[in-house]
Amino acid sequence: MQNPLTSLTTFTASLFDQAGRFTVIDTCSGVNSLKALLALALILAFINRNKPSRVFILAFTAGALAIIFNQLRVAALILLGDLPADSWQIAHTLLGFLSVLPSIYILIHLSKRMSTK
Repeated sequence: MQNPLTSLTTFTASLFDQAGRFTVIDTCSGVNSLKALLALALILAFINRNKPSRVFILAFTAGALAIIFNQLRVAALILLGDLPADSWQIAHTLLGFLSVLPSIYILIHLSKRMSTK
């Protein structure tokens, strides 16, 4: 039986090395999302004049959300690996965008709840 990972299109080859092992290049690792969500958490904490303990909660939540949603994004991209190159690029862009939106909403909502208490 042929390894299904080696039959992926050449456009998605950056996800897998020659041996069929999953790899993630630096630009797709989610570090940029992590930095952006941490910055948003700190800005929200500053705007709402949160206590240091609440700033820590927001920052920790931002980090956890970035990791969780990036893992979901990568898993979805692996499942979509057999799409044609044009469709895969659109899916990659949309998944990247959609993986950040819930995190932003959750951080804003959490920041508002913590500022009213």
